[in-house]
Amino acid sequence: MDLPLHTAGLLIRLLIVLLLLLPNSHGRKSVSVETSISHTVALREGDEIIATAEQVSITDKIAVYYISITNHLGKTVALFKGTVYRTSRNWEL
Repeated sequence: MDLPLHTAGLLIRLLIVLLLLLPNSHGRKSVSVETSISHTVALREGDEIIATAEQVSITDKIAVYYISITNHLGKTVALFKGTVYRTSRNWEL
């Protein structure tokens, strides 16, 4: 059974949270400027998902991330690319 459409929404939210956490973990405030997602395989009831993120490029102003989502069978269910603008402001702890 394919999962309902709102499951894709949950997957997208997971990817956005990862895009918020990854660049901001460097201590500088970052904001998204471009994102894209490709859904490659439908999720099924009982699927466990694993997110793997890679920082592809980082400069003083721009960072690019690739995130892949696989299911417990190792099949890629989604591919995500996110680009962020890195501000000059640091996070205060």
